[in-house]
Amino acid sequence: MAVSPHQDGLISGISPVVDRWCQGVGKLAYEAGMVRVEIRIKGMLKRPFGKAQMAMSCNEGTTISAVLHDLQYREDHTRYITTSVNNNLRKHNYVLKDGDQLTLYMVIAGG
Repeated sequence: MAVSPHQDGLISGISPVVDRWCQGVGKLAYEAGMVRVEIRIKGMLKRPFGKAQMAMSCNEGTTISAVLHDLQYREDHTRYITTSVNNNLRKHNYVLKDGDQLTLYMVIAGG
């Protein structure tokens, strides 16, 4: 599946969930049981998207892990991705709520 920027600067071609948001050009009417999440991507994690911020609409009960899957990060790489929601560190099993700001980044250490 090809990832391409939409005319409003959002990303399309990632997943049906992200595409549904992009097709609404940022004006998706809330469906029953849907939540809107702002995603901020830091460092090299944003490389596949070419941008550091996007928004998506997902089902109630969606976890961070499900969002990482929808964004097509490799399963074996997701354990290295640190996540925070509204500036609080959260594990990948955290259930996202409407209006949450999810930040993805990698903690790099070396010697």
